[in-house]
Amino acid sequence: MTSDSRLRYETNRSAQDDSVNIVPGLVMAAGFSTRFGDKDKRIAGFRQNGSSTGLLSTTLNNVLPAFIDADGQCCLAVVLRPEDSAEALGVPPQCRIIHAPNAAAGLGASIADALTVIAENNYWPSAHALALILGDMPELRAETITDLTQQISKSTIIRPYFNGKPGHPVLFGRTFWTQLSKNIHGEGARQIIKNNQQAFKAVEVSDPGVLFDIDTPDQLSRA
Repeated sequence: MTSDSRLRYETNRSAQDDSVNIVPGLVMAAGFSTRFGDKDKRIAGFRQNGSSTGLLSTTLNNVLPAFIDADGQCCLAVVLRPEDSAEALGVPPQCRIIHAPNAAAGLGASIADALTVIAENNYWPSAHALALILGDMPELRAETITDLTQQISKSTIIRPYFNGKPGHPVLFGRTFWTQLSKNIHGEGARQIIKNNQQAFKAVEVSDPGVLFDIDTPDQLSRA
């Protein structure tokens, strides 16, 4: 990365993690969650399996097994705000960290920041696709992601559906990475999907976790 780059990158580990036959994951956790109030939603306690951990940490630990290759290398990155501490947010140490300087501009800008970092540093050069995951989906199953990654190709976009309703993560073939890196004014990646309907594939899954996210304290208290 050049010294005048606007994008700052750091990693919890030094390994060069390029893995063949694995789809890397990009967990979006740089938002400000205004509907959650003054507290940082990412560290709000979520109870699962008899214990309570931060919402982001729970999500990451649940999906992490889907992004470990046969050599034990992790292909999961977490997108955070420039001022964030990965350790304070409970990010597992094997995850790659990308800081998005334009996070305040919205999800589309954070995705664009992350894809620019990936391109500038040539991360995952042999990957044919990536999975965009929201950081507030604590019931998403790793097995669901694995099933989706086995169906994605370089030139397709896949989105899971549960009972006919669209969910997350959305998987993008490498063909669309450049479009994602330029989508700085969009709301997430919706416009990319809209512009490429010929490549879009809806996949019905049995995992209700693809629909379950936490936006407000009331939702968290009822979870």
